[in-house]
Amino acid sequence: MRPSHLYLHRSRFVDYTPPSITTLAFSHPNLSKSLPIPATLRLAIGRSNGDIEIWNPLKGSWFHESILKGGRGRSIEGLAWVQDTPSDGGQLRLFSIGYSSVVTEWDLESGRPRKHVDCNGGVIWSIAAQPRALGGKSQDGREPRQDIVVGLDDGSVILLSTDGGPGLLEYNKTLMKSSSTKARVLCLAWQNRHTVVAGMADSTIRVWDIRSGRVVTRMTLGKDTKKKGGSREALIWAVKVLHNGDIVSGDSRGEVMFWDGKTYSLRQRIKVHEADVLTLDVNKSGDMVVASGVDRRTVFFGLQEAGPNKGRWAELSGKRVHSHDVRAIAAWEGGSMSIIVSGGVDMTPIITPFANFLSTNHRTLQAIPQKPIVVGIPESRLLMSWYDREVKIWAVDNLDNVTGALQQPGLENTGRKLVSRLVLGNEENITSAHFAPIARPNAGYILAVATNAEVKIFHLRPPKTCTLSYALRVSNVEIPDCFSIKNSSTKGADSMEENSGNDSDDENDLISMTQDGARILQFSPDGKWLLVITPESKVVVVPIVVTESMGERRSKVSISLSSEVFVLDRIPRTLPHENTQQANNQIPSKKGKNARAIDYGNLRSYPHTISRTAFSPNSKILVVTDLMGHLESYILQGEQWLMNPVGVLLPKLEYPVAAMEFRPQSSRQISGDFHRLLPGAGSEESGDESQQALRESLVEDRLMVLTAHNQAVFEFHILKGRLTDWSRRNPPSRFVKDFRNVVDIGCGIVWEIEEADSALSGETTFTKERIWFWGPNWIWMFDLQQDFPDQDATATPAGYSGKSQAYKRKRGVLNSGMLGDASSHKRPEGDGDVTMFGNATLSYDDDDDDDSTDSRWGKFSRTPGKSADSDDTALASVNPKKLGSFGWVKGASNPVKPHWRQYKYRPIMALLPIGEWGSRIRSVDDEEEDNTERIKELVVVERPAWDIELPPRFFGKRERIDELRRSIWA
Repeated sequence: MRPSHLYLHRSRFVDYTPPSITTLAFSHPNLSKSLPIPATLRLAIGRSNGDIEIWNPLKGSWFHESILKGGRGRSIEGLAWVQDTPSDGGQLRLFSIGYSSVVTEWDLESGRPRKHVDCNGGVIWSIAAQPRALGGKSQDGREPRQDIVVGLDDGSVILLSTDGGPGLLEYNKTLMKSSSTKARVLCLAWQNRHTVVAGMADSTIRVWDIRSGRVVTRMTLGKDTKKKGGSREALIWAVKVLHNGDIVSGDSRGEVMFWDGKTYSLRQRIKVHEADVLTLDVNKSGDMVVASGVDRRTVFFGLQEAGPNKGRWAELSGKRVHSHDVRAIAAWEGGSMSIIVSGGVDMTPIITPFANFLSTNHRTLQAIPQKPIVVGIPESRLLMSWYDREVKIWAVDNLDNVTGALQQPGLENTGRKLVSRLVLGNEENITSAHFAPIARPNAGYILAVATNAEVKIFHLRPPKTCTLSYALRVSNVEIPDCFSIKNSSTKGADSMEENSGNDSDDENDLISMTQDGARILQFSPDGKWLLVITPESKVVVVPIVVTESMGERRSKVSISLSSEVFVLDRIPRTLPHENTQQANNQIPSKKGKNARAIDYGNLRSYPHTISRTAFSPNSKILVVTDLMGHLESYILQGEQWLMNPVGVLLPKLEYPVAAMEFRPQSSRQISGDFHRLLPGAGSEESGDESQQALRESLVEDRLMVLTAHNQAVFEFHILKGRLTDWSRRNPPSRFVKDFRNVVDIGCGIVWEIEEADSALSGETTFTKERIWFWGPNWIWMFDLQQDFPDQDATATPAGYSGKSQAYKRKRGVLNSGMLGDASSHKRPEGDGDVTMFGNATLSYDDDDDDDSTDSRWGKFSRTPGKSADSDDTALASVNPKKLGSFGWVKGASNPVKPHWRQYKYRPIMALLPIGEWGSRIRSVDDEEEDNTERIKELVVVERPAWDIELPPRFFGKRERIDELRRSIWA
């Protein structure tokens, strides 16, 4: 048999369109550089589809923790964070507005709105939170709280009280209107705890005192006399207050104005923008301002400290980092962090350094969600994506059909078929979706879709053979109104017999999925269980009941959900706010020995929100993880789900989990009597260590985990509660630095395992053990059959200079540091052909024979005629027998590394296996007797920015001049 080949499908047919960014807000005000960054610091990003994304800076890794889902016709137009007083719990609270008269408070723990407050007026256009008071008492003797002001389209400014803690938001007062004109209040800012500044739509800036409710002053910009036609009033889109109380505004004329904070008179006017200034922000010290808007230029202004223009503002720099209108900017400084985050119509958040903006590059966060919204069923060649309220399922054609279609020009849309499209009738956006095959021949698939309000189950039947349609037939599966709790997993496997006939004390409790919704849905690999993570992060496992009845012509399969479910207990853990010093939430002030600690609030139980889940290949082990890095595991014993008795031994990870996946089962790892394979089971019956080792080898419980910071990789024995031997030999520090220094967080894991049964011993041996990690713009693959070299070792193998010559870009030839000269590495006779799907150029030979003429037994090659790239370097899987102490090939003139990387795919939505790996045989037309090869396929789902339709953007004089200069130089 010929060696196996991996074929890579490069697909762009998933038409996911990320929503545009409308607003940004940090959870904390700016801090001093002498104070560390609070552990509770979060960034909220509001989207045009009503979603709010919660991001954790996480030491520069920027982990996308959760999404507060919105719905149809709900756009987030403003965000504000408030911190309760210590007497009310000190919790951080998030509020939003969105083209309505309602202010919404969000529950971060459940991801749902906690309370809606109607202001009984017009549409709310702006919102701002009162500055925090450090110490002191209010007039009533209580600790001062943070209130909220909102601006309406009729010119009203309303003060809302947050007194009482989460969920308590009440109307306080309406500030007096300054005129009869109903000018919209476009923006708001606090000059101090008692003074509010508002930018209006009638060329004025008004200042209120909330204690009296009266207007303090009114600043006029004047009408635009040069404008022909339409309204000449200037729209003040943005207003901010500097550290000394001065006011900065940006308007529809493209001007940035600086106002004296005491006399409320104009000090300086700067026009550097060619269109509306939609947003601006200031730094903590008040000597720098950043502004942007329709012309896409991000302009930095600085206060001159010396010279004849001392005290005057000047433009320092301007750059275009966005491709469309910039609608929001949020700046934050504290400790070693000084950044601005901007976003707009182009959907991508961009992080730009504030203090060092001239010497440091910006960073773009991908608009594609870090948690994949594309899943697949490899053996059925199906892919499913979901977004907003829509679910789509595609069928990918067989390899032979795709190969023939790609040889003809103009057929780039071939190779897949849209077999199902579902649009939910409700207004809520989808939180999660998953599907799995039904364990019956030709029975179809089961699909689960969840929102914050309900869960829906569908039965997808294959098309009738008498029709030419390839669309799946969709039918609803009835869900019980309420589920009763069958058991609770408070007791371990050792006492299963004692609990087999007894129900839990919570038996009378009821759970409703039709009303409560879900945060995460996942089917077990065998399709017998549905995992439901509720909005409150409860772990619920629902049995799937499949019944088969005989019809007139053929048997009919029906699906239902059992009315009794398993609610699995979670290990009690200490919340971060219960030990604030350890969690770095209360930071002692350095101004004096007796100075009180600064309280930076808490997020209550939000850090315990479940973010990732994984089933073992035999569907008998379940692992969930939260935002703090805890791993909690459960096992299926008989027909009951129980807490893993050694689950408490699993360590808490330093950072949250970005992706995790169980290692696939081998052919010898059988389900059998799973109770006898649990930790400690059968130890009394047989003290033979070899028999115990044999039982343990029959259960695949190894879980690979990728963390959200520094790409740390760990592999755990879930049933032993410890790291595997491979992970102990290869800690994260042994992974190559290029991988550990990848900026964007990983999103998924794909295993590539190939086994060969030994006829002599009857044991399973693996000819290949590889793992693929992928992120939004990168793919890395590692060979696990060898240990990685020590990255900090001082010894250097022969032929290796210690520099990254292997990845240096060279045009037209392969990198000599990895594979030598291109001319000396032509593909030999008998190796697999280079295969392209879309623009894929990946193929390799996995001949596991010991070739005396070539020490490399796995190679990657490129499409002939394509130039080499640093991201196209080849993975050469080194034979472990020929490894030196540092993992290099002994006697080889050029070193070979046990990994491969690729950066040309972007942005990546998913990397998934497709087809039946290793079991599909494809004939090869040649004269050899052994003319078959094993096929393995992966599909890379991309969503390039240029494929997304955007509205027309502004094209100003500066761009025309730049384009003319480029054409002249060209």
